[in-house]
Amino acid sequence: MFEADSSVSSVRAQEAPQPKTRNAEPETGPGSRHVQPRSVAQGSAAEARASTGLACAHRGYGRGVAPRQTAPRRKRPPANRLAPGKNTLTRALEASVAELVAAKIEFALVGGLAVGIRADPRVTRDIDFVVPAESDRDAEELVFALQALGFRVESVFIRAGDRISTVRTRHRAAPQVLIDFLVSNARIEQEIVDAASWETVSDGVICPVAQPWHLIAMKVLANRLKDQPDLQQLIESANAATLRAASTALKTMQTRGAGDQRDLLAELRTRVASVRDSRKFEKSVSATRLAALLAGTSPRKPSAPSSSRRTRLRRKT
Repeated sequence: MFEADSSVSSVRAQEAPQPKTRNAEPETGPGSRHVQPRSVAQGSAAEARASTGLACAHRGYGRGVAPRQTAPRRKRPPANRLAPGKNTLTRALEASVAELVAAKIEFALVGGLAVGIRADPRVTRDIDFVVPAESDRDAEELVFALQALGFRVESVFIRAGDRISTVRTRHRAAPQVLIDFLVSNARIEQEIVDAASWETVSDGVICPVAQPWHLIAMKVLANRLKDQPDLQQLIESANAATLRAASTALKTMQTRGAGDQRDLLAELRTRVASVRDSRKFEKSVSATRLAALLAGTSPRKPSAPSSSRRTRLRRKT
């Protein structure tokens, strides 16, 4: 019976050559042993497993089962990616301005970015827009419109009087950046939007920016510690006409109930006086240094008397 099977396998081996396997030993010669013939499919599967360099007893897999090999997946860029060479703040600003302009929503840029345009540039991590809303119904419609434009509304702030004041959002183009929409904080949102001028903000992004007198009025109204450097820069960059316009804006804000019974005009005068005093001090110090340089000396503090001089003074006394 064994001979018949071996003869049949030898005939088949002559008709179709058997594939070479690594584990098979020569069939003739001393010390040879019989090898169970395998099919071509089994041989090709064994060679495929061996070519991958994975043993049958691979760690973490069942014995005799090779892990599934898949081609590396390529990372696809997000569909909303805008200007890959720009930072996240610029991408968020560009996407927000494009969406608002396309939806024909009135707005103006305020906050740190606007201060950087009207005064000295500074680092900021968020974006602030002013959007006029005469009532809470208009503010609610703005919230729904922003959601339809790709903004994710995170929170809604309500000021005294149960009016919606700020809508905090993030845009899908750069979800790391906070974008605040101020709708009824200053009570002069419509005037801010009407007086805004289109300026180049960052990396070619053009949008309407609030005027410096409106920025001064909003910083005085905010009265936060982090707003003091911005207010000082705006006052230092302002002329007499800008300060008069800021005073007019503060009067309008107080007339409409902003400030919670605070004297906003008095706060502006105090701040302007402190800035002018610091300017005078800087000018006097710079004048002293300039006179010392022209005289060829340096304005140093008087040195302490030497030990011998102290001894002579003691003897005299």
